[in-house]
Amino acid sequence: MNSAASVIKRSGDADPESPWLGLQSFTEETQRYFFGRTAELQEIFERVLHKPLTILFGQSGLGKTSLIQAGLIPNLREAGLLPVSIRVRYDEDAPLVGRQMIAALSDALTSTGREDLSAICLGASSLWLLLHDPDCGLIGENSSAVVRPVFIFDQFEEIFTLGEGRRHIAENFLETIAAIVENRMPPDVRAQIETDDRLAEREDYQAHPAKVLLSLREDFLHLLERWRWQLPTLMDNRMELRPLSGVQAVQAVTEPGSLRSGKQPIVSPEVARAIVRFVAGVQPGVPLDELDAIPPLLSLMCAELNAQRLAVGEETIAAEQLEGRSEHILEKFYSNVFSNHPPAVREFVENRLLSDAGYRQAVTLDTAEAELVRAGVSREAGMRAIIDLVERRLLLVEERGAVRRVELTHDVLTPVAVASRTARREREEGARFAARQRERLRKQRKIALAVVAVLLFGCAGLTTYAFWARQEIKFRQLLDSGYLSLETRDYSSALRNFKEAARRNSSESSPWFGIGDTLVQQFYASGNSRNAPILTEAINAYNNAIEIEKRTKHSGERKGLGHSKLAEAYVGLGDVYAVGADPDFKKAEEFYKQAQQIDPESAKPPVGFGNILLGLGRLHDAIDQYKASLDAALRRNETDYGAHAGLGIAYFGLGRYGLAIEECNRAIGARPNAIVPILLLAHAIYMNDRNDPHAGDLLRGLVGSDMRRVDSLARMNLAYLLLEKANLSADKSLLSEAVQYLQDAYQRDPYVFSCFRLGIGRALQGDAKEASKLWETAAKLSWGGDPLGQRIYAPFLATMRGQPDAFSKMQEITRDLEHEGAVGVLETVRRDAKLIQRSGLYDAQVTPVIAVLDGALNKAREVR
Repeated sequence: MNSAASVIKRSGDADPESPWLGLQSFTEETQRYFFGRTAELQEIFERVLHKPLTILFGQSGLGKTSLIQAGLIPNLREAGLLPVSIRVRYDEDAPLVGRQMIAALSDALTSTGREDLSAICLGASSLWLLLHDPDCGLIGENSSAVVRPVFIFDQFEEIFTLGEGRRHIAENFLETIAAIVENRMPPDVRAQIETDDRLAEREDYQAHPAKVLLSLREDFLHLLERWRWQLPTLMDNRMELRPLSGVQAVQAVTEPGSLRSGKQPIVSPEVARAIVRFVAGVQPGVPLDELDAIPPLLSLMCAELNAQRLAVGEETIAAEQLEGRSEHILEKFYSNVFSNHPPAVREFVENRLLSDAGYRQAVTLDTAEAELVRAGVSREAGMRAIIDLVERRLLLVEERGAVRRVELTHDVLTPVAVASRTARREREEGARFAARQRERLRKQRKIALAVVAVLLFGCAGLTTYAFWARQEIKFRQLLDSGYLSLETRDYSSALRNFKEAARRNSSESSPWFGIGDTLVQQFYASGNSRNAPILTEAINAYNNAIEIEKRTKHSGERKGLGHSKLAEAYVGLGDVYAVGADPDFKKAEEFYKQAQQIDPESAKPPVGFGNILLGLGRLHDAIDQYKASLDAALRRNETDYGAHAGLGIAYFGLGRYGLAIEECNRAIGARPNAIVPILLLAHAIYMNDRNDPHAGDLLRGLVGSDMRRVDSLARMNLAYLLLEKANLSADKSLLSEAVQYLQDAYQRDPYVFSCFRLGIGRALQGDAKEASKLWETAAKLSWGGDPLGQRIYAPFLATMRGQPDAFSKMQEITRDLEHEGAVGVLETVRRDAKLIQRSGLYDAQVTPVIAVLDGALNKAREVR
């Protein structure tokens, strides 16, 4: 039996009767049907022609790949250049990027009939030598180029997604590209030249025969910009691809349909304008030059309308075909392609071809076939499904590194696929809930039957059983109300309902779990790390739940649930001991280990271990635990808020703010009502880009939060946004506004950080007496359950107060953080130190602190 890999070929063939490709990108073969981008094509061509490095960026779905494949590449060939398209491999066995580029160059030369040069390429030891050694044949005398390659990296954002965690790939890429565009000789070549005089003499060190184009999504541009120090050319030559204008969109609709020989155009200008306005979602009278249209949606609409035309044998597309059609073009297309396939096919696409964060990801065809078989789809049916989805342009198969991989055709599909996956999982959860409800009703029916039976024995018995039935129903209502209140952070109502449920039925574990969970969340929300009574009550509640589950876990009906709930109780106890003014990490770890022994597949204990490691400053070890938790959650098809939130904090601590932003968004996606990750997201956005206004918008939205600590931190961060951009001698109003934020933060939540930072504000106002007084007060306040912050800020605060040995302790903790690569932690502390320095009041104390932090930051960046 043939596999799908042996029969699938690239779809996307067009002909004059079907000239629109839907979601498929245009290629060199289909360039005659590519219209609407004349100005952009000319601009990108000139940029590539005149500069060694070009950056093309734009939002997902605007047609960057089509512009390159169907527009730029043919123009480069006509100009005598050699396009070399590369999709970098990131698998474990992938060669270094330089070798991948040499292999791609060899293939490109072979395709143009230059097998002689192709063979030389394959034998070359270095890409730089290929481009500078006349003996290789790519350059002639006086730097004249025999071959002028243009290395094209489409979908380059993959280096930040698929390449994440493989640092050597990015480093090798930077070195290789710098060698081309900045003529920077690689170290290995320099060593070779130094020992080979003949090679050194014949090298043409001024040759610049090759060019590079990087094309990536706009939302990854900030990650690329981090390379600007190693590759300054990145900032010189950029082009943003914007959406099609209404006029361009009409051209993209009418021109492809005008290529039929001897026949009228498939779409008239009038109908084309109607289609464009329909896709843009505007009224018929809106001028075309005011419209933006998304190319994939436009092409998909034309392809669907054309298929409908062909099905009824009409010569042209009529305006009437738009009437009554769903405006949700993508949703309809997406649902229709799965209509003839088993549900497991759709689940495979949504679970395996989409990452947790909603990005496209590829799997090998062999893996796809095997996973469909494991899901109960026969090999033949799975093969037919993949072939059909490729032909219908939902999926794309590409060969990379001699391996065929399948992925979604276009990024524009990911939102609808994510929405479908979310809806399916909600339905599955709803089905599980319904099953629990049916079980509850079954129990209630048993109660009712018992009541009926009692009727046989008299009204006294009936009264007793009726009371019992009402108690059971009321008990379940209280539990439901408690969890609903907990979800909406109405802790007092949740606690009241759970306690009443426990009073009515103290032998059930559920209300005790609810009490424990509510108290722990209330503790976090209160921001009072010395609120020992809350933690003591939570411990008692979890202990009650544990005892109940130990008694019931061996019953046949509850065995699986019992193990899971018992493990959750131990995790809850661990969480209690891991927080507070004086956390007991050893005790917390013992409880997490007990939970792991009871339920080894649970995702919750690794989150607890990760939180402990965060508090100890072991950020990399914490990340490993959070990733283990995500793996466990994936196996159980669960969301994992705790792991994503923890990863956000850990990545922030390492100064990897882009990754922190991604994880915060994933945490918010897993728990939309969560507030803490929004605060961290705002902080990460600001640290990633001081000019991004979104950070301030998020922080202002958190002011007034019912979680005092969140409200306080939001005000402090807003103050810092103002302080860091204010010219203190001139912007008195900004300084006053910032200090007001700090004062409100301290009044709302008086703990070390709010007091310490209000002292910084007073110092910036020139009030050294008040600042010192506040720092004396801060030394007596709670650290708010932040052990890592306490480790570095306690000696910092003590240094500012002139305590002996404080500075040496500061040096000790900064050494630990620099060895960990904790750039984010160190940068946060340095912000405070630099603000104190700006006051000019504490130079003797703060100057050596800044020097220590600067040295630690430099070393931490090397470690990271």
